[in-house]
Amino acid sequence: MKKFLVVFVFISCIGLFQMALGQGVVNVKFQGGYSLGTSKQLLEEVETRDSNGLLTSVEDIYHSFGKGINIRGAVGIPVTPNIELNFETGISLSNGTSFEETFGTQTETTEITARHIPILITVIASTGGANGIVPYAGGGGGVYLYSIKSRTTAGQAVWEEEHRVKMPIGFHGLVGFELPTPNNITFFGEIRFVSLSLLQSEIEVTEAKNEDGMDVLNFVDIDDNTDGNQQVLEYEKDNKDKPAPGSFPASNIGIIVGAKISL
Repeated sequence: MKKFLVVFVFISCIGLFQMALGQGVVNVKFQGGYSLGTSKQLLEEVETRDSNGLLTSVEDIYHSFGKGINIRGAVGIPVTPNIELNFETGISLSNGTSFEETFGTQTETTEITARHIPILITVIASTGGANGIVPYAGGGGGVYLYSIKSRTTAGQAVWEEEHRVKMPIGFHGLVGFELPTPNNITFFGEIRFVSLSLLQSEIEVTEAKNEDGMDVLNFVDIDDNTDGNQQVLEYEKDNKDKPAPGSFPASNIGIIVGAKISL
């Protein structure tokens, strides 16, 4: 259903863009910004142990996958003089996190990175402004294509996983203002809130090396089944005694600035 939604939105964007361009009414936007996560989740309890194996400290590592840099492009189609329909996509790079666990003389370092591609539809309504400034507000929704990876190293040993999530549907609202110029270029700035949560669908081990640096990926078995793909754990398919899939918070609030060109 969600794949069908992506295809439908993509085809609709192309059709509406061609129609609007043929009528001589279309706005192209280039924008970027930064967002902060509105909620965090416990990713790991990091332990430090001495050479005798005694626990000396525990640190909780929290992270939000809604925090990061956003680089976007959009096409706006005026529906009325005060209402515009926007189709937006781009790439967002989540601020990663890293932490270390110490077991005597051995230290394990884990790095987690994420990025996603949003495909969004937004309805924007503007009002008459003062001193050349035009305020606006809007809202919409869309789907987010996420990629999350974790990599743990200890000396020559490596364990890397890709955490795949079910294609999430998110919703957003925004308020901002436009500053038109005489040459068909309008500058704008806005504050945007996104409501989004990620649910893991599977984990795939993509790299595995032992303490001697030898590749042992073919010997990895994380799902304990006989489907011939031992490096992948599918939560809905593999053994029912596996832990429930993790849910990652990705809601955020951010600032976006950019320019709009009227064609």
